[in-house]
Amino acid sequence: MNWFGFEILDNIQIEDRDFINKMCNRRHLIAHKASVADKEYLDNTKDSSVKLNQKIRISSNEIKRLLLLVKQISINLMKGIESIA
Repeated sequence: MNWFGFEILDNIQIEDRDFINKMCNRRHLIAHKASVADKEYLDNTKDSSVKLNQKIRISSNEIKRLLLLVKQISINLMKGIESIA
């Protein structure tokens, strides 16, 4: 809401929002930390499936779930932009 002036997470459940947060933080680990969980990741996600300094993995099922959620966010973004014009 603060970035766009409308809610891009409309119709996305809290557990899905938490999942999106976890996946974004995992992307950061892959890109910047050689896929190794650090304290910042654990603090940001509360992910109990990973321990400090453990390599993380992303399953194909997680990718499929994330893609569906990104699609919904994209739809929300387009609707919001169109409502401004």
